[in-house]
Amino acid sequence: MSGEPTGWPSIRSLWDYDDPGASEAAFRGLLPRAREAGDLDFELQLLTQVARTYSLRGEPGRAHEILDEIKPRLTTDTLTARVRYLLERGRAFNQDGDAASAQRRFVEAWKQASPHREPTLAGLALDAAHMVAIVAPPEEALAWSRRAIALAEASDVPEVRSWLGPLYHNTGWTHHDRGELDEALAYLEKGLAFRTQAGDPGPIRIARWTIGRCYRSMGRVDEAFDIQRVLAESPEASGYVFEELGELLLLQSNPEDARLHFAKAHAMLHTDPCLARHEPARLQRLAELGGVETGT
Repeated sequence: MSGEPTGWPSIRSLWDYDDPGASEAAFRGLLPRAREAGDLDFELQLLTQVARTYSLRGEPGRAHEILDEIKPRLTTDTLTARVRYLLERGRAFNQDGDAASAQRRFVEAWKQASPHREPTLAGLALDAAHMVAIVAPPEEALAWSRRAIALAEASDVPEVRSWLGPLYHNTGWTHHDRGELDEALAYLEKGLAFRTQAGDPGPIRIARWTIGRCYRSMGRVDEAFDIQRVLAESPEASGYVFEELGELLLLQSNPEDARLHFAKAHAMLHTDPCLARHEPARLQRLAELGGVETGT
């Protein structure tokens, strides 16, 4: 079987990326039904997503353990599960900091999924391409991003076109990191337009934040501040908004207000396992600029 069985909740609908524990419970809750139905492919798909919840929680070792249990059960008849397995193995390696091993799995997932037009597999192919673009060196990343964007823009399948949001976002950031700010802003603005049309408030807020961050890099400080100030008024404002406001207030020669915002950003972000694992210096800077005693 390829794809997801009809009449069941889609895997995407079961995800709450802000609550990996709840997502794990949702996936595990469907496992008995999949086993009773004898649907090995869907059972293994669910287990790959259980593994992903551990990668998101900063526990790639546990993700690898679950994937090790899945691997010998994969067959030629479990194509979708096999592609998901490769994606989640790659994400776990990426969490480990092993970008080369991650990239090999993502490329293999692309090779296995991209020949198929079935919506789930076509969407997974784009997931693979966008993950290659995250872990690959910049020039290679841009080539993968352009390939994926062209496929998504040419598709009339909603599950495939939905990838345009993250693809525009990631391509914009790749250009930003290369100092190609005009190109970055063009992609980030495309991302905001796409997210606005989709109407999901969370991704819209993120897209606006990224444009504000790009404005700061371009020296458009007042415009950047106006964006982040509006975002900060939302009850859903993230610690990254307050971090960015702190940076902008420093540029506006307002260190006292900047300190308050850095302290608030640290309070909201210091428990984030991904930041603690991959960007401890960033957290330490927030603490220092916010006047926070960390005991280190």
